[in-house]
Order: sequence, then C-alpha cells, then structure tokens
Amino acid sequence: MIDLRLYRFALLAVPVAGVIAMFSLQSVPAPLSGGVPPDAFDPATAAPLAKQLAETAAYPTPGSAADNAMAEQVKQQFSGIDGATVAEQRFGGSFHGHGVELRNLIATLPGESNRQIALIAPRDVAQGSGAVTTAAATAAMLQIADSFSGSSHHKTLVFVSTDGSSIGALGAKRFIRDYSDAGLLDAAIVLSQPAVKEPTAPLVIPWSTGPQSTASQLNDTANTIVSKEVATPAGDEGPVSDLFRLALPAGLGDQGPLVKAGLPAVRLSSDGELPIEPGEDTPDNFDTDTFARFGRASLALILALDATSGEVQHGPGGYIGLAGNLLPGWTIAMLALSLLLPVALGAGAGLASSARSPIEAAHGFLWAGLRTVPFIGALLILLAAAVVGLLPGPDFPFDPRDESLGLGGTISVVVAILAYCAIAFFLRPLRPPPARAVRSAPAATVLLACAAALGVWVVNPYLGLLVAIGLQAWLFAATRPGAWPAMAGLVLLGLLPLVALTANLAGRFDAGFGVWHDLLLMLADGQIGASLAFLGCVLAGGGVAIVALGGRSARPTPDDRIKGEISVRRQTPPLEEELEPREDELPEEEGPDPDAPQDPAQPEPERDPRLWSKPRGWISPPPGSFRATPWPPVA
Repeated sequence: MIDLRLYRFALLAVPVAGVIAMFSLQSVPAPLSGGVPPDAFDPATAAPLAKQLAETAAYPTPGSAADNAMAEQVKQQFSGIDGATVAEQRFGGSFHGHGVELRNLIATLPGESNRQIALIAPRDVAQGSGAVTTAAATAAMLQIADSFSGSSHHKTLVFVSTDGSSIGALGAKRFIRDYSDAGLLDAAIVLSQPAVKEPTAPLVIPWSTGPQSTASQLNDTANTIVSKEVATPAGDEGPVSDLFRLALPAGLGDQGPLVKAGLPAVRLSSDGELPIEPGEDTPDNFDTDTFARFGRASLALILALDATSGEVQHGPGGYIGLAGNLLPGWTIAMLALSLLLPVALGAGAGLASSARSPIEAAHGFLWAGLRTVPFIGALLILLAAAVVGLLPGPDFPFDPRDESLGLGGTISVVVAILAYCAIAFFLRPLRPPPARAVRSAPAATVLLACAAALGVWVVNPYLGLLVAIGLQAWLFAATRPGAWPAMAGLVLLGLLPLVALTANLAGRFDAGFGVWHDLLLMLADGQIGASLAFLGCVLAGGGVAIVALGGRSARPTPDDRIKGEISVRRQTPPLEEELEPREDELPEEEGPDPDAPQDPAQPEPERDPRLWSKPRGWISPPPGSFRATPWPPVA
C-alpha cells in the first residue's frame, strides 16, 4: 500500500521550489541599438539581383547545376568586395537517396576587433524556384556585404552562403564545425525567405534543435528591430510554448544547429518557421517591399551588434520567458525533482510496508517490468529498421511537409505493431498480478515509473517536468485500485502533459494527427535519442501495469489476516456417552403454568457475521492463539 501521508508531507518541497524559482527570475537584458540607420541597404540594386539569380539559377536543389551556378555568382560577387577574403567548405550529402557534392562560400571582412558577426543565407531549396526564398536571401546578403566594402567597422564581419540547408541544415552544421574562428563569433543572423507578400509571425525564429536557448539580448534586439522595420509584431509564443520547445527540441531552420552548438543565433523569416509552400515560391510572388524591409532589418541588426564592444548578454543557458523576465532552466529542473520526490517516497514507503521480503518486492518489480517488454520489442524493430535503411531517417531539421515514411517506413511500423501484439499475446500485460506479487505490485509499478521519469529528467529536465506532473495521477490510481475503466482514465489523465506537448509539435509542423510520422522520422535520425525512447517504453509499460491493477481480485491470499477476524480452534469433543445423558437421568418436563403472565415475544438477537458458528462441544481459544485449520476429530 502506498503511503499517502508521507507523499503529502513531501509535497511541501513543491511550494519551496516554487518560491526559490520566483526569487531566481532574471531581468531581460536591454536590446542593443545601432549607431547609424541602415540606409546603406539599397533595394533598387538588391531586388534586380534577386530576380536575376532566380532566373539564371532556378530550382537550386542541393548539389544541382542550378545550385552550382548560383554558387559561382556568389563567389564572383564576394571576390569583388574590397578587403574580403573568400574561402570554401566542400562536403557531401544525400538528396532523395542520391549522393551530392555541396559547398559553403565564406567572405570575411576584417574589422578593428577580432570578435566576429556572421550573416548566413541559404542557397538551396528542396522544392520551388527559390525566387522568394534562397535567391532573395542570397541577393540581400550580397547587397549588405557590398555596403561594407571599403568601410570601417568595429567587428569582423563574416558572410556565409550555405549549401544543403534543405536537407538538414548541412551547410550550417559544417560551417560551425569546421570554421577555424568559430570561438570568436559573437552572434549569427540567418536570413531566409525574406520576400513573401504578407509577412506571417513568427518573424524571428530563435529556437534550437537541442534543449538550449539563444542569447536573450540577441533575441530581444532582433524582435525589436524586425517589429519596427516590418511594422508587424515579430511574435511571442509565451512561457508554455517555450517549455514545450525545450522539452521536445525541434527548431526548424539553419539557426537550430548553431544554437545547439553554443553560438547565439536567430533566423529572420517573412513567412514563419515552416518553409514556404513550393507553389508560392515563384518570381510572381516576389514582394519588393517585404524584401526591402527584411534587408534593412538584417543590416540594422548587424550594425547594432557591431556597435557593442563586448559579447551579447546570453542570460541562462536555457530559460523560459515569464512576465517580462527569464526563468532559468535549473529552476525548472528543481521543480521537476520536487514533484518526483513525493511520488518516489510514498511508493518506496508503501513497498517497504507491503512486501514481507525482498523476494516479494522483486516479484512486484518483475510483474511491472514485464509490461514494458512489448513496447521495447516494438522499439527494437523500429531502430533496426532505421539502421538498415528501411525506416527513413532524414537529417534534422527537415521540412515536415516534404518528408514521409514511404513504403519501407510503413512496413517497419506494421512489423513493429505485429511484434508488439505477438509479445503481448504471450505476456498478457492486462492480466492482474499473481498472489505472490499482489501486495507489492502497486508500489513497485510506481517506483518503476519514477525511475524512468528520473532518467528522462537526466536527459532533458524540461521533459522530466511534464512527466513528473503526470505521475501524480498515476500515484493515486495505484493507491486504491478500482475498476479498470477508472484506472485507465487516471492513466490517461497523467498523459495529458505529453499529449499537449505532441499537440504543440503538430501545430508547429502543421501536421495534425500525422505528427506521429514526424516523431518516427526524428527517432530514426536520432533527434529523439534511443535512450529517451527506451525510457518512454518503460513509462508506457508502467501505465499498462497500473491499468492491469484494476483487474486485481479483492480476495486475500491465504497468508493474509482480515482485519477484525476472530480465529478459533477446534477442541477434542468429549465422548458421546458423556455428552448424552441417560434416559433415566432426564428431568421431568413440566408444562407451562397457565396462570403465569406471558412475556412478549422478543426478536432474535442479530448474530455477528464474523463469528463462526460453533457446534456443540466446541470452545473458544484462549486470547492470542490462532490456527488456520481445525483440530482433527478423535477416531
């Protein structure tokens, strides 16, 4: 039986952790301001260049001839910038199953300081002509780079034309990995799809592909500048969405791997986080006004970063925006632990009091652990399919609307489901615990779920917080097992935080119920780690075990004593001759006196159902004695 008194006492740690978190709030650093207005960006020159790139290098898929043609034009423009040093990074990739040769082009303009600022523009697209997206971004970057030709600036400026952006941001990953002066970079600005007719928030994308946050001062500065230049709020999703993005990192765009690598970065986009629809990426949809606004915003952000002598203020490594302040990530981890502690203590104390021996406790853990086996079996099938290439694993970040499971992925999922059903058929996971585990099973199940939640917390404390919130409902379900529908309802209630997390991802990916396809692709790629998936299987098995507790029989085991039971033992009855008096010794029966008053009829007193009926010759045992079986009769 789970100790709810200890659980309630340990819950006092939650408000204590909440108070500490409130006193740990940090103020947001003031946004930077540029020293000069960004009038140097000339849309009259940049817009024709963008249209020229869209015509001469239309549909620049990764490694294609159009991609290489645009790369040559970028290299020529970089070489014409006074004082610029041009370099290349060559690497390989895979596009639609075919190997391709890719290259980044880098132009460096030395400044007074060796600290650096990078402006990055993707050059390739998976679908579409690139007129509104990569051609426009490349033209804006070239115009900004040319505006610094022969001019003085405080920091060194780095302009990067990346390749392989549409196939997992390979160019950005290679740049941050192989760039020799990566440690000198103060910030990176990624410019993507800057020429959509009607800008759609979010216009500034700071999110990472890992559980890290970008520099808060850079993010706030970019929001301020873009909102001013575009005359549209850049967009702020709120603390709950911030928590979800840290709990399941899935930032799309080239800024994602940069932030994960520790470089403060943001992406400026006129059409939100998702890539633009291919049918809208045409020269006819190129909007000069939006293009000019985002070009000026990019230049203004560079000037603001160049005007400060030091690095941008980062704030906590991971944080959540709350009421105009920053809530550090370590306070989120502390809150998660404060919620896990009461559940673990209550279940641990319950296991210690209910299990008569370590062997009985082990039986409870074994019964609960077997419920995880079907899930682990299905997971192993999926991981094996990803290793052999049957389940596709596109490099993340990918375009959710462009990637699918395909035939191989569908076969892998079907085989995994069949494997789960086959294992479940033999293990019968909804079967209630056996007699040897019936006492320890509830507490052992909760402790197993707590151990898995602690593992999740170690991998990602933000996701651990969501799991810890759900375990509160599971604890009450295991405390007083009832009918299985009620148990299933409590288990589903505990899953609501994870359901909300998945729904948030589905909204960001515009995937709806098909978001499980994206989750499988993220698992195959490694964006969702195998260790995290294994811990998820353990949690799923714990949920099934709690539902199975609802089928537990209320009949006690033979060794259990029922509260209030009165035990007796049978004594040797006397011989029949001594019990039956002789016929001549029977007293004479006297009839009732007719003159005596008649007593009113009294109801028969109600018998205590706990008392055993005792035949003639049986006696009650002395106090404190107990015997489960009666004495054998004398022959």
